[in-house]
Amino acid sequence: MLSNATIQANAAAREELKEELLDAVLHPNNSHFDIQNFLQQQEKRVEAIVSSVDYKKIDTWKNQVMDSSQYGESFLRFTLTTIICFGGILNLIYQSYGMAGLPIHLINGTKSLEAENDEI
Repeated sequence: MLSNATIQANAAAREELKEELLDAVLHPNNSHFDIQNFLQQQEKRVEAIVSSVDYKKIDTWKNQVMDSSQYGESFLRFTLTTIICFGGILNLIYQSYGMAGLPIHLINGTKSLEAENDEI
């Protein structure tokens, strides 16, 4: 997506920045690192990258992916929807039976009458 000129300009700027940083680290008293200059260079690099991107190609690709209907897509959607609905109905039946049976299970208890009388 980037042009060769942009790539070469970024590589040259990167090398220049490496030399500046190395010089600033090795000889802190002789040179100083200019943060404003660094930020301006970074802004120029970002602008160059953004201006080199071909947005028409991205829009074309996005439209091809999002707008096209694939072969068998409607069958797949119908199948998944049917399975999800069937699972939801089974889940509803399972939970409603459990909720209805819970009070009866709590009333009945877990021990027989003889076991409860033996405890007393």
